[in-house]
Amino acid sequence: MESPIPLADYTKRALYAVTWISMTCFALYIAIFYGGAIPAHALEDWNLLLPDVYVKGALVQTAAIAAHFIAGAVLLAIGPAQIITGHHGITPKLHRVTGRIYAAAAAFAGFGGLTYIALQGTVGGTVMDIGFSLYGLSVIVAALETYRNARMKRFDRHRAWAIRLVALAVGSWLFRLDYGLWLKATHGLGHSQSYRGPFDQIMAFFFYVPNLLIAELIIRRPEQSTWSRAALGVVTGTATVLVATSTYLFGASSWWPHIAARLGIG
Repeated sequence: MESPIPLADYTKRALYAVTWISMTCFALYIAIFYGGAIPAHALEDWNLLLPDVYVKGALVQTAAIAAHFIAGAVLLAIGPAQIITGHHGITPKLHRVTGRIYAAAAAFAGFGGLTYIALQGTVGGTVMDIGFSLYGLSVIVAALETYRNARMKRFDRHRAWAIRLVALAVGSWLFRLDYGLWLKATHGLGHSQSYRGPFDQIMAFFFYVPNLLIAELIIRRPEQSTWSRAALGVVTGTATVLVATSTYLFGASSWWPHIAARLGIG
């Protein structure tokens, strides 16, 4: 008789599917709303949800943050595909092609963000400047190491750095979801309009540091007991519900209305 599939496997698949859907929705939102503002000559719209992102006349800063936005959308859209195409050698040619695009997009996103921070700074001041700068540097290092180890055919190291890169790349998406859930649940506790409240300062690091810790656990693949597999099932199942809920809330209240407005729908 075949062994039953562990609950953790079902919940991991569910979390993977919901996460990809959510990331794709967010990528479309970035590409259409933020990217679409460029040909529409409506760059002021960038400041609707992110205060002072666009500064009129600051051409270099505008180009840098635009590159960050567009490259970030690419990362979110094709990141999960990298996992599928690279798994057990499935479609290796597609994996290599999209991998180069992914690494290049990560580097562009990192350099664009760092350039913007150096010239303009973040809305949250010094703490956010430090947190976001470390994030940008981490993305660039992970992208370069992922590509370099693939070129040198050191595939174990390539896989490890690729996992770290994907974990970092989902940070911008998690940043929005984390904020959405927190603000809805606590009515803005610890958050200020200047993004300098205690919660804001924690979030300057929280949206990517835990991701890296989880990535290291995946890379090292510790032996899992029955209890740890059960715990993993509960955690991933809970995460699936949270991601689905926050995606619906963001989609209904922000992403889709802004997409529709940009496209002139409704």
